[in-house]
Amino acid sequence: MEGGHNTLSIKLQQAFTESLHSIDINDDEITIIVSAQDILHIMSQLCVAPEFKFEQLIDLAGVDYLDFGVDEWDTETA
Repeated sequence: MEGGHNTLSIKLQQAFTESLHSIDINDDEITIIVSAQDILHIMSQLCVAPEFKFEQLIDLAGVDYLDFGVDEWDTETA
């Protein structure tokens, strides 16, 4: 499956050059990191573009860094 992942990785990079912050292939999984403002466009293209034709969203994650470093929580002992 590695060859298929490499092919998909290349297609993603070509289609979303300006939007991808990073792309990572790990085991049987490809992870792409994009800005929140680009998510809707990218997900729509992954669904309808002939080179992708994704049928199902499996996982979507988000991280809020708004208060990073200014919160009162002590996470060193967590």
